Amino acid sequence: MSKQDLTGCVLYSDAARGIYIPQHFARTVNMLSLYGYTVEDFNAIYEGPDHPDYWSAWDDILRCVYLFDSDTKQTYRLHHDDDLWLMPVDHEFFAQVA
Repeated sequence: MSKQDLTGCVLYSDAARGIYIPQHFARTVNMLSLYGYTVEDFNAIYEGPDHPDYWSAWDDILRCVYLFDSDTKQTYRLHHDDDLWLMPVDHEFFAQVA
């Protein structure tokens, strides 16, 4: 996330996981904190990069999923730019791409 203000953002997974970032996300996230996804998309990324729908499912999840942190009461969206970030929904990045 070069040249972006990272205030309020949370690094979920660094780029070292490479093509396995979506799978890592699926296997480690608390599903009860997510909304906006389909079971089919989630299962595809859970299975890993050999699944034929892995990348299209990941695109759908990046575009549609929200994550609610019940501890901080913050709602996040996902942003994948080599690293995987949780970004507050009111972050300036989303205003720029809207």
